[in-house]
Amino acid sequence: MTHPTLAATITLAALISTGCRPTSPSPVASPANSWRVACSPQLTDTRHVDDLPVEVAQFETVFWDEADTRSLRELLRQTGCRGESVLEIGVGTGLLSLCCLQAGAGAVIGTDINPNALCNAAYNAERILGLPMSQPSTRWSARSPGADVAPRLQLRWVSRDDPEAFAVIEPSEKFDLIVSNPPWEDGKPQQWADYAFYDEDFRLLDSLLAGLPSRLNRGGRCLLAYGCVTAVRTALERAPRYGLRAEIRDDRDLNSLPEIFTPGMLIEVRLTGSRE
Repeated sequence: MTHPTLAATITLAALISTGCRPTSPSPVASPANSWRVACSPQLTDTRHVDDLPVEVAQFETVFWDEADTRSLRELLRQTGCRGESVLEIGVGTGLLSLCCLQAGAGAVIGTDINPNALCNAAYNAERILGLPMSQPSTRWSARSPGADVAPRLQLRWVSRDDPEAFAVIEPSEKFDLIVSNPPWEDGKPQQWADYAFYDEDFRLLDSLLAGLPSRLNRGGRCLLAYGCVTAVRTALERAPRYGLRAEIRDDRDLNSLPEIFTPGMLIEVRLTGSRE
């Protein structure tokens, strides 16, 4: 499907000409370097979702399967996140971050190891929610019209050298809500696109769970969407190691599902003893 508007084509061309350009097969990974230098955005498709008023653009190497996060987005519609501080780990096209903003989130930070995903999320933020984009050296910030103080959306690049869940989050930063559709297969990524699928020894999941006690505000929650039986079981088994309780928010019986399934299953993680 080609993009329907000339304006979107011009915007994409502008992104490419201002720094989102191809690099060697071993892209720059240092946080000190702009992820815009390492990305090479190429629009491959536009996708319809009921949650947003405009189709979502998908760039090359950026993962897309809206069914993976369908139950998570449904919960956001039901409970909202008005005024909350939100972190999305693995922002991809920006779908979840944009849904959080649309649900009233006060501020959202989206991180990703794939620089094309950050370009993709920035592009969708601008065209879908009309958030004007500025371009600091290592992140793009989207500010709501007339807001001169705190950005509503920040996009941060995770280095391949330090790919842990909270690697680009400042020690003082805490959140009311953390969302993620993490990679679900135990394998080693080789290319940018692989990072959406492979989490070797579930190290990303472990680093995410380990960081939650210090990253969640009081009463905060983490919502994970997994479409893999092994990944769901791994999350449920490992959460208690870190003083967390993880619960499936889904009517389906995990034992009756195939190893890989859609829609993804929603897992809610909270600190042990915290109230909903």
